[in-house]
Order: sequence, then C-alpha cells, then structure tokens
Amino acid sequence: MKCRDPQLTDAQLNRLKPALKNIEDSKYWLPRYPRAKYYAFAHRACRAYHAAWVRERSDKLHLNRENLARSAVASVLGQIRPWKDKPHHGNSYMAMITILPVVEAVFEIPSYAFPPGSKRWFEKMTTTNR
Repeated sequence: MKCRDPQLTDAQLNRLKPALKNIEDSKYWLPRYPRAKYYAFAHRACRAYHAAWVRERSDKLHLNRENLARSAVASVLGQIRPWKDKPHHGNSYMAMITILPVVEAVFEIPSYAFPPGSKRWFEKMTTTNR
C-alpha cells in the first residue's frame, strides 16, 4: 500500500543503510527475511515514526520513543500485503525491538542513559514514570 507519511531528508536517508547494517548482528534480526524488504520496512517505519513524533509535539529527547516506534511499526505492518511478507510474522513488539536502534540512528536520538540527578534524567523520570 502507498505510504502517506512525509519523506525523510537526504541526511536521514544516508544514515538509514549503515544503521540497518549495524543491527544485522542483533539476536532479533531475521536472516531469512530478504534484506531489501527489511530496508523498505525500516524506511517506512522511520517515516511513520517521524510523523507520529511531529504529532506528539516533537519532544527533543524522544522520551516516548518506544511507544511511538511500536505505533509506527504497527501501522507499517498493517500496510504490508500479503501477510507472508510481514517481518517477524506480524509481531509489532519484536519488530519494534529490532527497528528501534535504526530509528535512533536515523534521527540521531540521544541515549536514554542520562546521569542520575541531571535535568534530563528528571525530565525522563517525570515524563515516562519510570
């Protein structure tokens, strides 16, 4: 199905391929799933993530990244036809775990590992209730 989310910038597209290459060693990577389809899936997931992030008031720290990534992955999985072409057999959680490092690399999202007691750490704790 046609993807209606906004296009990625050239810089983001340039970071997509190396980011996808870096997760091939992940235990969640599916070696039987074709690399070209994984690229197309990751590209659409990044576009959907960016659209959801903009709708959610563009939080600079991406504190809600997991929920937004899962929502983006679920929407992309809903666009894939036929069912056998869906990565991770349509499991949105497993696909999100696999694609989240790619999204973080493409959008240059800062790490969650803020020093305890810092301003960003307090912001993360109050925003995510963790």
